[in-house]
Amino acid sequence: STTSTTSTTSTTSTTSTTPPPIGCGVSGIYTGDYVIESDSDIAAIADCYKIDGSLTITGGRLLSLTGLESLQEVTGTLVITNTAALASLDGLERLESIGALFVYRNSVLTGLSGAASLTEINGYVAIEGNASLASLVGLEMAAGITDLTVQENPSLISLDGLGERLVALNDLQIKDNPALRSIEALSGLTTVNGYLDIWNNAALVSLAGLEDLSAALFYFHIWDNPALEDVSALRSLGVMGGNLSITGNESLTDLVGFDSLSVVAGDLTISDNDELSALSGFGVLSTVDSTLTVQRNASLCDSVADAFVRDIEVGGETVVEDNLPGC
Repeated sequence: STTSTTSTTSTTSTTSTTPPPIGCGVSGIYTGDYVIESDSDIAAIADCYKIDGSLTITGGRLLSLTGLESLQEVTGTLVITNTAALASLDGLERLESIGALFVYRNSVLTGLSGAASLTEINGYVAIEGNASLASLVGLEMAAGITDLTVQENPSLISLDGLGERLVALNDLQIKDNPALRSIEALSGLTTVNGYLDIWNNAALVSLAGLEDLSAALFYFHIWDNPALEDVSALRSLGVMGGNLSITGNESLTDLVGFDSLSVVAGDLTISDNDELSALSGFGVLSTVDSTLTVQRNASLCDSVADAFVRDIEVGGETVVEDNLPGC
């Protein structure tokens, strides 16, 4: 099926609901957004090498993308969403360049390897709510990703497939992936300019993969990862341009790994980490520009928390409360 296309005269612009002719003709280019819901929709653009617009693949009837082997470029967003029977992206083997990638709520999609020829993704990548997705293999060669969200993928074990071309991002969100054990595929990442969220990943034990991260320039949230034991991979983090929050990580016993961090330019919050007993990882931290909070860490002695905040210049309020009393 197709979305409406726009035809232009010398004086006015009007919207036509008439479907375009089947095929892309001599040019090989389809201009406008296009929606694939069936095999006949694939057949209608089988000779197109370029879609000058966005491409949406959706619906319960699609079993495969066979027939799209000529497609090399989508200038807008490639959206793969709400497919009930599509298990792979086979058929997109020649696709090299897209404007952005959204893969949402595909119940049987297991992998992205059918799109392994992608060398350019010039925008946002969002991988969310895919019940059977076990791997991101297929994105290894893609450069140009500006933002990345990987969220609510219950079968995803690792981020393998992202590749070393992922160096700087605006936002990075890794959230609600209960089987995720490794983020080591982020090993090339040096800078996140906006939000950096590692949140509610039940099987994640360490932050290995972030060894080269030197700057987080807005918010960095390490929240509610119940198996997280080790943040030592953060040893290169020297610039924290906004808030840093380490909250609700039940297995975290120490914060060794923040050895290079001297200034937090926003709030620093360390709270609700039940097994946390030491704060020695912040060896050179001298300044928190806004509020410093150390609270509700059941195994952290009051004396340790008090000694920690005593040596830091705090621009706002200092809150130390409800840690382990009497020691």
